[in-house]
Amino acid sequence: MLSIFNRNKYVLEGISVSRGMLRQYSIFDYETKAPIIEIEEKSDLVTGVLRMTMLGGIIPFAFKAYNPIGELVFTLQKEAKFGKVSFIDVLNPQGDIIAQFPRDLLFFSKPFEVWDTERNPLFIIKPSFTGKTQFFTMDNQLMAELSRKAGGEFSWTNLLSGTSNSRMFIEIKDVVPPNDILRRIILATVIYLQIS
Repeated sequence: MLSIFNRNKYVLEGISVSRGMLRQYSIFDYETKAPIIEIEEKSDLVTGVLRMTMLGGIIPFAFKAYNPIGELVFTLQKEAKFGKVSFIDVLNPQGDIIAQFPRDLLFFSKPFEVWDTERNPLFIIKPSFTGKTQFFTMDNQLMAELSRKAGGEFSWTNLLSGTSNSRMFIEIKDVVPPNDILRRIILATVIYLQIS
């Protein structure tokens, strides 16, 4: 079986319950519709309320992603920073930072870069008026696309009172080699684009 990061097409479904106090996402294999990554963050009532205020931008979070057998595959987190630029970190299962970007760049009106730990750009993300968000290598090769047009039928779960939901289609191009760490970073970045 292919590694969960070596597929070319994915569907992301997301749910937000009770005003941001529980946010969870599932990534499915596009062809088989099987869930392959589960991402969840739980927070308390105070955190949920603060997210709706002017302090929402500094509230920390940690989304942990697990494969079907419960192994951690990556973490997406933001720590509280007062008086400093707040960074979003992508961590490997061992807790090491493998990529990051400043939260403040994600007011998504212009392209922004995702960096390695030395602030070297890994790739650039560009918004599009056609409804697609495109990921480019630094030499301008298209490496991934994110859109709201996910074909096929994917069942919904946990549709409780007060929930909101979303569904996105992710396609990673062949320019990103199998087993490349960039595949993990792309999926983690897509999660942040949905929660930001």
